[in-house]
Amino acid sequence: MKSLPTIFLTLLASWLIFSCEKDDICLEGTQGTPRLIIKFYDAENPEVLKTVSGLQVRALSIDSIIPLSDPLSIPLQIDQSFTEFEVIKNASSETESQTTVQFNYDRWDEYVNRACGFRGHFILNEQSVAQKDPTNSWILGFQVLKDTISNEETVHLALYH
Repeated sequence: MKSLPTIFLTLLASWLIFSCEKDDICLEGTQGTPRLIIKFYDAENPEVLKTVSGLQVRALSIDSIIPLSDPLSIPLQIDQSFTEFEVIKNASSETESQTTVQFNYDRWDEYVNRACGFRGHFILNEQSVAQKDPTNSWILGFQVLKDTISNEETVHLALYH
């Protein structure tokens, strides 16, 4: 006769294996909270893309440098209605120029499933971009291209320099 603990462990293992449902696993292709997508344009010719030499972006809330990509994709804070970044042109050079930019937005959550939890969506408000010192900034202007941030497939914001 088998011992009682062996039977119990066998039944417990069987229950765990066969009780898994589709919602218990967050599939790899499931889209999470989207990031803000930014492209830089020439201020004198707004239709022309213009690269920023020596670009560096630092998130002030967590004091970390954002990895660069083209287009630039930056994460927004999901627990506040704004996120601040320090955007640096010609980083680590004699002509370094930095400006602090604050992105303001409204946010709502969408329930994905039990395993994935919630996914955030953002809406840029009318005062969506604010600079600490706009008179000394290398960023000369901006334009909201798409106010609803629900995916990373389109550019949401154009910054002019």
